[in-house]
Amino acid sequence: AFTAGDCTVQPLHLPRGLGMDLLMADVCGGSESPSMARKILKWKKESEDDDDDDLWEGLKGGNDDVWQCLQAIVQECNGNSMTAATTRAFGLQLSKMNVEQWRTIVNDKKSNNNNEHSLFAENEMSIMSNILKLSDTLRSNRVKLKRMGSAAGNVPVEPDEQTKLADATMEVNGVVACGVPGAGGYDALFVLYIQGESTDDGKSDVVRDAIANLWRSHSGSEGSTSLKICPLSVRCAGEEWGGIRESALEW
Repeated sequence: AFTAGDCTVQPLHLPRGLGMDLLMADVCGGSESPSMARKILKWKKESEDDDDDDLWEGLKGGNDDVWQCLQAIVQECNGNSMTAATTRAFGLQLSKMNVEQWRTIVNDKKSNNNNEHSLFAENEMSIMSNILKLSDTLRSNRVKLKRMGSAAGNVPVEPDEQTKLADATMEVNGVVACGVPGAGGYDALFVLYIQGESTDDGKSDVVRDAIANLWRSHSGSEGSTSLKICPLSVRCAGEEWGGIRESALEW
């Protein structure tokens, strides 16, 4: 880990045994990231004594929560009560549901309304709760970034077109979160998701295919001429390498 300014950068890993993966997409078009960053930093400096500064601090806290959620999920998946086979089997179950279905299961458990959800073990419920918290935190961070852009003078950190597409992607089974990476703008998307059953001889999976199909249909629809999405053939590299790696997948 290292610290720069008021931020600390620490490495983290996705719970790959669960099947959690990262998908990136290029969006035809682009944004002037340096110009956007300058406007946001100017707003931050001018708003340090205002209530708007709570957005910056809230976003920092949200980023910390993302790191802690992922750490907790990784530790639980690597715990003594979970084997590699049971962890992946649980991931496949999660991949067949969307965020709101996970929420229903977690809330039913909290209210002791177990019914069919009693099939999930305690450790699985704990993992599901942390995945739901991760999803909610990343969604909350998106809201803060969008509000920050508005407060800084309508800087398109998360443009409305990107918001609609990210929200639609969030409804796909297995998707944990979707948003705009980096400085924001029109030029990219990320999706954090849990892999489904393998397709294309192991080069892809059901959830990844569903996301790609949504993006293709969005790019080809009459009302989406402003966004043309191209999924990138890269995947999360895993604990042994870090970062991303090239994928054999051909979109």
